[in-house]
Amino acid sequence: MLQVITDRKTIDRAQGEFVRLMQKALTYKKIKTIGFHGGQREEEVYYNDSLWFTSSTDLENENRYWTPIGVVWNKDAFERPGLVDIRVELNFPFSLNRNAGGVLLEDADNDGDIYIGHRGKVGGGRKGIGKTAFMSFYKGPTQIVLDVDRETEVIVISELKSENLLRNIGEFVKSVEIFKNAVVNGYDFEKAESPKEFRKEQEKRRPYSLSAQIDSEVWWHGRVVNRLFEKLQTMGKMVTKTPSIDLMLVDSKGRMTHIFEVKSGSDSQSVYTAIGQLMYHAEPTVKQIAVLPSDISGARLEKLNELGIHVVTFEGDGVEICFRGLEGIIKKRKS
Repeated sequence: MLQVITDRKTIDRAQGEFVRLMQKALTYKKIKTIGFHGGQREEEVYYNDSLWFTSSTDLENENRYWTPIGVVWNKDAFERPGLVDIRVELNFPFSLNRNAGGVLLEDADNDGDIYIGHRGKVGGGRKGIGKTAFMSFYKGPTQIVLDVDRETEVIVISELKSENLLRNIGEFVKSVEIFKNAVVNGYDFEKAESPKEFRKEQEKRRPYSLSAQIDSEVWWHGRVVNRLFEKLQTMGKMVTKTPSIDLMLVDSKGRMTHIFEVKSGSDSQSVYTAIGQLMYHAEPTVKQIAVLPSDISGARLEKLNELGIHVVTFEGDGVEICFRGLEGIIKKRKS
């Protein structure tokens, strides 16, 4: 079981290594003015074409490191003078502090490997944005961890020394971005079903190491869901999700019209699971869509068609993902 790190020396070493690795991975740096609720401050920001990052001691609350991270939508615009907005803060406290979002975790059973985590506390100054809502929305890896004198569910973002650290951090930030945009567009995740049973089911499936799971299957699934979410939004659709449903479209009255189940594999078990989840959650008038890798066999495609399940296939490198058949299915009226 992972456990929350509260030792100051271990926290300082992990923080220093985290900053070093992030700065090394990001291509550019520039002094930028960072805006936040109640003020602003100038910091040297490290960034690339999609993400910016900085970290220092929190000047207002001198009991934690301050690590704001944000999205770079347009690098040329980002480099011009002006405030940049924080999307999420990954602040590591100097000791136990459950009010901070960021948390460092240690795997005592695996040579003390250290993981970057988050308690799900996301802010934004808007009704509907908070921990309960975000944890209902979030589909990435979580763990029940030893939180000193209790057990707590924590989002596990990345192993500190993972070669995919920057990618994993970026996907977490993108999830927060999509969540906040969905709330702004009117979806109330606090009314979504409780994630407890869903997360317990997910917790049982640990076919290989936690680090490998984060870097591979779970984050691949998360990237596909995130890119599909963005694609549907650009098509002008109202996109939502729940802990048990990857994505769904709703009409102007909030009624479900399409339901999507994303699988990172096209093997028989993945297809069987997609069928079961779609049929269990969809209503008769709802269009059921399985989102599967492009290497799915013709026989499995034929079986899905026989069951009345539409198929969207995808391929890509995890950053750029191409969906095939999506537009035709969305525009086609249910018979």
